[in-house]
Amino acid sequence: MRVKIMIFGLILIFIILLIAFHNKGIPVFLYHHVNETSSMPEELFEEHLKIIKKNSMNTITVTDLLNKNIPSKSILITLDDGYKDNYTNVFRLLKKYNMKATIFLNTEYMDNDDEYLTWENIKEMSESGIIDFQCHSHGHKSIIVEDKVIDISDGKPIFRIRGEYSSKAIIIKDEFYDVFYKYYNEDLKKRKLTEQLKLAQNFISSNKDKYFYYENNEEYNKRITEDFLLNKEAIESHLMKKVTFFCWPWGHRSKEAIKILEKFEIKGFVSTKKGTNSYESDLHMIKRIELREFTAKKFTINLFVGRNLILGKIYSLLS
Repeated sequence: MRVKIMIFGLILIFIILLIAFHNKGIPVFLYHHVNETSSMPEELFEEHLKIIKKNSMNTITVTDLLNKNIPSKSILITLDDGYKDNYTNVFRLLKKYNMKATIFLNTEYMDNDDEYLTWENIKEMSESGIIDFQCHSHGHKSIIVEDKVIDISDGKPIFRIRGEYSSKAIIIKDEFYDVFYKYYNEDLKKRKLTEQLKLAQNFISSNKDKYFYYENNEEYNKRITEDFLLNKEAIESHLMKKVTFFCWPWGHRSKEAIKILEKFEIKGFVSTKKGTNSYESDLHMIKRIELREFTAKKFTINLFVGRNLILGKIYSLLS
């Protein structure tokens, strides 16, 4: 009997907490491509906007978040990279439903790749007042972070990689891969993968001094500073506005990078960590919910979870 009373009491407390913290969370949704050949077709994205409108949610940008311009029932729509369909599909639908969004740009590809936005697109979107553009690195490159071989593909050793801002890099000379390919064909090709990896690691250890270079702190700082300033200055010079947010490329965060970027007046950092955000958000860790293959029903469920601060925190812990 006591056990039943305790269980009932806990359930009651949980229900009270759910009610008390409803609409106390700010969900931030993450998109990339929005087109018919992607896992987020235009029609499904529009269904998401209809659900947002049906639930009387207020779309805001990260700049609104920074400026504390946060009405009740707030939600953020964010898009990473700056693909062309963000203009042809997303922008049109946002105007249709009078909603805002934030786009994080990889500026190396603007005007240089047909898959991406042009600066003319970006200027038009920015001047509309409904799109906020912020930093996402210039090149969105990856780096090798460990010299342990994790696989071999077509005679090439595969190493662990992460986003370029995440840590110091290991730089491998191009000729190493030619040397390794020859070694692979002569000594490894006919062996089992487990034996290949063991022998390959021995080979790498014997040749690291000749072909591998390990970046130091000063070089790391210089590399990401140069990339970031290209990103920041491109956006600011084309749009004549300050950028204040940085979205981690690949979602890989770095405490060292935060210290560096804060010197350039970056106030907030946007992650791919799942969960929701409070109305007093930790700007060093803006959490998002990524939608790539979600149905309208799943979006509705995630919106409900993200609006509730307690459920959002539980979701973050479980993920």
